[in-house]
Amino acid sequence: MSIPSSSASRTFSAPLVSKLMTTQQRTTDYGRYGNLAANHMAQWLPTAFASIPAEETEAYFRALDNRVVDAIGDLEVSLTPPKSLQQTDFLAYSGQMQMSHLIAEEQVLAELVYLAPEPGAEPETDRDGAFIDPGWTPPRAAESGFAEEFQESPTDR
Repeated sequence: MSIPSSSASRTFSAPLVSKLMTTQQRTTDYGRYGNLAANHMAQWLPTAFASIPAEETEAYFRALDNRVVDAIGDLEVSLTPPKSLQQTDFLAYSGQMQMSHLIAEEQVLAELVYLAPEPGAEPETDRDGAFIDPGWTPPRAAESGFAEEFQESPTDR
């Protein structure tokens, strides 16, 4: 069964092919928020991701994409600035409209897409609490051979 993705999410999305999805390689575009959810689940919720039957994966993430788009739209309406501002200061109005979208998107993504990781899937952090990406190398350091200088020793963590 194929559920069409929302036009609002397609407007902003480019197909993302996740390198993280080892259980099941995906070739379809689930929509902007469906892709974010699929990538997040594959990395941080691998058990939950694997529990979605293969034949229902596309429908699940497209439905989630539509649900997120609707929730963002509903919340965005409640954050919309007054119409009188549109006539008096259009730049301020358009800035507040954009901000209302960003605030709504942040809240809805935190609730529906970026769920807490499974136990054991927590990311590694340094001594300051910053996340450590195991594949990260400092810019240009890899080219110049100075990458070793930027590497922390295990005792620094």
